[in-house]
Amino acid sequence: MLIQNPVTAPPPQAPAPAPPAPTFRREPRDEFQMAYAPDLLGKIDIVRRTEVKDGQLVPVERSPHGVHIGDGLFYDLHGNLSMVPFLAFYAPIETALGSPNYVIDPQGPLNDTSVSPTEINPPGMVNSTSISQDQNSIRINRPGLAQDTRITRNGNTVLIDPAGLYNEIQLSKGSEGWTIQASGSTYAHQLRQDENGWTLDKRGWSRDTSIRHENGTIRVDPPGLLNSTKITVEDRRISIDPPRWFNTTEISLGQGSVSIDPPGPLNSTELRPA
Repeated sequence: MLIQNPVTAPPPQAPAPAPPAPTFRREPRDEFQMAYAPDLLGKIDIVRRTEVKDGQLVPVERSPHGVHIGDGLFYDLHGNLSMVPFLAFYAPIETALGSPNYVIDPQGPLNDTSVSPTEINPPGMVNSTSISQDQNSIRINRPGLAQDTRITRNGNTVLIDPAGLYNEIQLSKGSEGWTIQASGSTYAHQLRQDENGWTLDKRGWSRDTSIRHENGTIRVDPPGLLNSTKITVEDRRISIDPPRWFNTTEISLGQGSVSIDPPGPLNSTELRPA
């Protein structure tokens, strides 16, 4: 009699471990990155340019396009310098989402903005921005005639050349930080870096602006009293707490998505892969 060995089923395999949950973290990064940073990321003004319109001195509109020079410091194409906490702890957006193509989805219908490495397409018609780049230069072509801007890097110097004449901005990296010099200006902003953060040297007798990193927090302290902004960072949440009450912005990191919840009801925004 032929006796066959019983067939035994293979032991059940343990399910594959889930990927680790993403966390906000501060890491050394290349200090020259083209970045897209819309206002909804919670920008904190460090230097805000002004201009005269209709006889009134008004702030220059922030641009979402610019250069991330490190530690969340973002210099935009309109000449404004701001602190963007999201860039300090998870730059750029596409890294957090795990995709170079993503969607910015605010509350409400038909108002998404789609973002890719070569195009930013907000709601509406004929208003997209195209982006092209090579190893050391980036060209940003915004809607309208002759609205292109070129950003070029040569060693430790970055040149921002917007549309128009005699309006170039030069950023130079030295041993102590950055020098920012706008065309036609006799004064250059000095950003000094040390082990605890950054200091922006102010012109004249006004107090400097300091940006201090300490125990999971960043504090942006401009001249004046009771006007500092505290940024608290946890594994999956950034809390931006500016002066005054009830105006905190929360940024939460999910599994492949980012949720931004500014003050007020029903106005949150979700960032998700396209």
